[in-house]
Amino acid sequence: MIKRVIFIVILVSFVSTIILSHNVQAGSAGIGVLNVPPEYSEIEIVTEDGIKKIYLTISDYNSWGDIYTTIVTIKNGDAIMASFVFRQYENTDSVIPLGEFEETEGKDYLIVNKCSYSHSDKTDTVSDRCLLHVVFAFYPVLGTQLTILTYDHGGLYAKTHVEYDVEGMPRRTDMIILPGASTPIEFSLYTLDALAIAFGVTVTAVFIRKKQEEMVI
Repeated sequence: MIKRVIFIVILVSFVSTIILSHNVQAGSAGIGVLNVPPEYSEIEIVTEDGIKKIYLTISDYNSWGDIYTTIVTIKNGDAIMASFVFRQYENTDSVIPLGEFEETEGKDYLIVNKCSYSHSDKTDTVSDRCLLHVVFAFYPVLGTQLTILTYDHGGLYAKTHVEYDVEGMPRRTDMIILPGASTPIEFSLYTLDALAIAFGVTVTAVFIRKKQEEMVI
Protein backbone atom coordinates (compact mmCIF):
# COMPACT_ATOMS: atom_id res chain seq x y z
CA MET A 1 0.00 0.00 0.00
CA ILE A 2 2.83 2.40 0.91
CA LYS A 3 4.62 1.59 -2.33
CA ARG A 4 1.44 2.34 -4.28
CA VAL A 5 1.05 5.72 -2.57
CA ILE A 6 4.69 6.56 -3.26
CA PHE A 7 4.22 5.59 -6.92
CA ILE A 8 1.15 7.84 -7.23
CA VAL A 9 3.01 10.75 -5.62
CA ILE A 10 5.94 10.30 -8.00
CA LEU A 11 3.59 10.07 -11.00
CA VAL A 12 1.70 13.22 -10.02
CA SER A 13 4.98 15.08 -9.48
CA PHE A 14 6.25 13.98 -12.89
CA VAL A 15 3.08 15.08 -14.70
CA SER A 16 3.07 18.39 -12.83
CA THR A 17 6.66 19.02 -13.85
CA ILE A 18 5.81 18.46 -17.52
CA ILE A 19 2.80 20.78 -17.35
CA LEU A 20 4.76 23.51 -15.58
CA SER A 21 7.61 23.19 -18.04
CA HIS A 22 5.20 23.48 -20.96
CA ASN A 23 3.56 26.57 -19.47
CA VAL A 24 6.92 28.25 -18.88
CA GLN A 25 7.99 27.66 -22.50
CA ALA A 26 4.68 28.94 -23.83
CA GLY A 27 4.74 31.90 -21.50
CA SER A 28 8.21 32.89 -22.68
CA ALA A 29 6.69 33.39 -26.12
CA GLY A 30 4.10 35.68 -24.59
CA ILE A 31 1.25 33.32 -25.39
CA GLY A 32 0.36 31.03 -22.47
CA VAL A 33 -0.49 28.05 -24.72
CA LEU A 34 1.41 25.89 -27.17
CA ASN A 35 2.70 28.06 -30.02
CA VAL A 36 1.39 27.22 -33.50
CA PRO A 37 2.40 28.78 -36.84
CA PRO A 38 0.26 31.43 -38.54
CA GLU A 39 -1.85 30.63 -41.59
CA TYR A 40 -3.37 32.55 -44.51
CA SER A 41 -7.15 32.58 -44.37
CA GLU A 42 -7.55 34.75 -47.46
CA ILE A 43 -5.33 36.34 -50.12
CA GLU A 44 -6.69 38.70 -52.76
CA ILE A 45 -4.71 40.74 -55.30
CA VAL A 46 -6.63 43.45 -57.13
CA THR A 47 -6.01 46.59 -59.19
CA GLU A 48 -7.87 49.67 -58.00
CA ASP A 49 -7.48 52.98 -59.86
CA GLY A 50 -4.16 51.87 -61.30
CA ILE A 51 -2.81 50.76 -57.92
CA LYS A 52 -2.10 47.16 -56.94
CA LYS A 53 -3.46 46.04 -53.57
CA ILE A 54 -2.86 42.80 -51.69
CA TYR A 55 -5.56 42.02 -49.16
CA LEU A 56 -4.34 39.51 -46.57
CA THR A 57 -6.25 37.84 -43.79
CA ILE A 58 -3.74 36.11 -41.52
CA SER A 59 -4.90 33.67 -38.87
CA ASP A 60 -2.95 32.78 -35.74
CA TYR A 61 -4.68 30.62 -33.13
CA ASN A 62 -2.42 32.13 -30.47
CA SER A 63 -4.23 35.42 -31.32
CA TRP A 64 -3.59 38.08 -33.95
CA GLY A 65 -1.26 39.73 -31.42
CA ASP A 66 1.27 36.94 -31.92
CA ILE A 67 1.87 37.90 -35.56
CA TYR A 68 5.18 39.75 -35.78
CA THR A 69 5.86 40.61 -39.43
CA THR A 70 4.76 39.96 -43.01
CA ILE A 71 7.09 40.23 -46.01
CA VAL A 72 5.91 40.52 -49.63
CA THR A 73 8.49 39.89 -52.37
CA ILE A 74 7.89 40.32 -56.10
CA LYS A 75 10.27 38.54 -58.48
CA ASN A 76 10.67 38.61 -62.24
CA GLY A 77 12.33 35.28 -62.96
CA ASP A 78 15.19 35.10 -60.45
CA ALA A 79 15.47 38.85 -59.99
CA ILE A 80 13.86 40.54 -56.98
CA MET A 81 11.97 43.57 -58.25
CA ALA A 82 10.47 44.77 -54.96
CA SER A 83 10.11 43.77 -51.32
CA PHE A 84 7.64 45.21 -48.80
CA VAL A 85 7.47 44.63 -45.05
CA PHE A 86 4.72 45.05 -42.48
CA ARG A 87 5.90 45.00 -38.86
CA GLN A 88 3.29 44.78 -36.14
CA TYR A 89 6.07 45.17 -33.54
CA GLU A 90 9.58 46.62 -33.60
CA ASN A 91 11.13 43.25 -32.77
CA THR A 92 10.16 39.80 -31.51
CA ASP A 93 10.62 40.83 -27.87
CA SER A 94 8.30 43.82 -28.09
CA VAL A 95 4.60 43.74 -27.21
CA ILE A 96 4.03 47.42 -28.02
CA PRO A 97 2.22 47.79 -31.39
CA LEU A 98 4.21 49.50 -34.14
CA GLY A 99 2.14 48.94 -37.30
CA GLU A 100 4.88 49.98 -39.73
CA PHE A 101 5.00 49.48 -43.52
CA GLU A 102 8.32 49.77 -45.33
CA GLU A 103 9.78 49.13 -48.77
CA THR A 104 13.08 47.33 -48.28
CA GLU A 105 13.84 46.85 -51.96
CA GLY A 106 12.49 48.61 -55.04
CA LYS A 107 12.04 52.08 -56.55
CA ASP A 108 9.41 53.75 -54.38
CA TYR A 109 6.67 51.35 -55.42
CA LEU A 110 5.04 51.10 -51.98
CA ILE A 111 2.29 53.66 -51.21
CA VAL A 112 2.51 53.74 -47.43
CA ASN A 113 -0.46 56.05 -46.85
CA LYS A 114 -2.74 53.58 -48.63
CA CYS A 115 -1.46 50.55 -46.69
CA SER A 116 -3.37 49.49 -43.59
CA TYR A 117 -3.92 46.81 -40.99
CA SER A 118 -6.77 46.03 -38.62
CA HIS A 119 -8.06 43.50 -36.13
CA SER A 120 -11.01 42.99 -33.84
CA ASP A 121 -11.00 44.50 -30.37
CA LYS A 122 -13.41 41.80 -29.20
CA THR A 123 -12.69 38.30 -27.92
CA ASP A 124 -16.09 36.69 -28.41
CA THR A 125 -15.25 34.50 -31.41
CA VAL A 126 -12.24 32.79 -32.96
CA SER A 127 -12.22 35.45 -35.69
CA ASP A 128 -12.14 38.20 -33.07
CA ARG A 129 -9.12 36.69 -31.38
CA CYS A 130 -7.16 35.25 -34.30
CA LEU A 131 -7.55 37.25 -37.51
CA LEU A 132 -5.29 40.10 -38.62
CA HIS A 133 -6.14 42.00 -41.82
CA VAL A 134 -3.23 43.58 -43.72
CA VAL A 135 -3.39 45.61 -46.94
CA PHE A 136 -0.31 46.35 -49.06
CA ALA A 137 -0.76 49.09 -51.71
CA PHE A 138 1.83 49.74 -54.40
CA TYR A 139 2.36 50.90 -57.96
CA PRO A 140 2.37 47.97 -60.43
CA VAL A 141 5.71 46.17 -60.48
CA LEU A 142 6.93 44.08 -63.40
CA GLY A 143 7.09 40.49 -62.15
CA THR A 144 5.97 36.90 -62.54
CA GLN A 145 5.80 35.61 -58.97
CA LEU A 146 4.84 36.98 -55.59
CA THR A 147 5.93 35.45 -52.27
CA ILE A 148 4.28 36.18 -48.92
CA LEU A 149 6.11 35.25 -45.72
CA THR A 150 4.69 35.79 -42.22
CA TYR A 151 6.50 35.24 -38.89
CA ASP A 152 5.06 35.08 -35.40
CA HIS A 153 6.74 36.11 -32.13
CA GLY A 154 8.13 32.63 -31.61
CA GLY A 155 9.79 32.36 -35.03
CA LEU A 156 7.20 30.06 -36.63
CA TYR A 157 6.11 31.12 -40.11
CA ALA A 158 3.70 30.72 -43.00
CA LYS A 159 4.90 31.03 -46.60
CA THR A 160 3.06 30.96 -49.89
CA HIS A 161 3.81 31.63 -53.56
CA VAL A 162 1.23 33.39 -55.73
CA GLU A 163 1.21 33.76 -59.51
CA TYR A 164 1.50 37.48 -60.19
CA ASP A 165 0.46 39.44 -63.26
CA VAL A 166 1.32 43.11 -63.55
CA GLU A 167 -1.24 43.40 -66.39
CA GLY A 168 1.30 45.20 -68.55
CA MET A 169 0.94 48.53 -66.72
CA PRO A 170 3.97 50.67 -65.90
CA ARG A 171 3.96 52.00 -62.35
CA ARG A 172 4.05 55.70 -63.33
CA THR A 173 3.72 57.84 -66.43
CA ASP A 174 7.50 58.29 -66.41
CA MET A 175 8.12 54.54 -66.69
CA ILE A 176 8.11 52.48 -69.88
CA ILE A 177 8.67 48.78 -70.46
CA LEU A 178 10.39 47.86 -73.70
CA PRO A 179 9.54 44.52 -75.34
CA GLY A 180 11.92 41.82 -74.09
CA ALA A 181 13.22 43.97 -71.23
CA SER A 182 13.25 42.46 -67.72
CA THR A 183 12.90 45.76 -65.89
CA PRO A 184 11.09 49.06 -66.52
CA ILE A 185 13.15 51.97 -67.85
CA GLU A 186 12.68 55.27 -66.04
CA PHE A 187 12.66 58.60 -67.87
CA SER A 188 11.95 62.12 -66.73
CA LEU A 189 8.70 63.67 -67.92
CA TYR A 190 10.70 66.11 -70.06
CA THR A 191 12.47 63.23 -71.78
CA LEU A 192 9.18 61.52 -72.55
CA ASP A 193 7.75 64.76 -73.93
CA ALA A 194 10.82 65.23 -76.11
CA LEU A 195 10.56 61.67 -77.41
CA ALA A 196 6.88 62.16 -78.19
CA ILE A 197 7.58 65.41 -80.08
CA ALA A 198 10.48 63.85 -81.97
CA PHE A 199 8.34 60.89 -82.95
CA GLY A 200 5.54 63.19 -84.14
CA VAL A 201 7.94 65.34 -86.20
CA THR A 202 9.49 62.24 -87.79
CA VAL A 203 6.14 60.78 -88.78
CA THR A 204 5.01 64.13 -90.20
CA ALA A 205 8.24 64.51 -92.22
CA VAL A 206 7.90 61.02 -93.68
CA PHE A 207 4.29 61.70 -94.61
CA ILE A 208 5.14 65.02 -96.36
CA ARG A 209 8.04 63.45 -98.24
CA LYS A 210 5.82 60.61 -99.44
CA LYS A 211 3.24 63.08 -100.69
CA GLN A 212 5.89 65.09 -102.55
CA GLU A 213 7.18 61.94 -104.28
CA GLU A 214 3.66 61.04 -105.33
CA MET A 215 3.17 64.56 -106.84
CA VAL A 216 6.44 64.32 -108.80
CA ILE A 217 5.41 60.99 -110.26
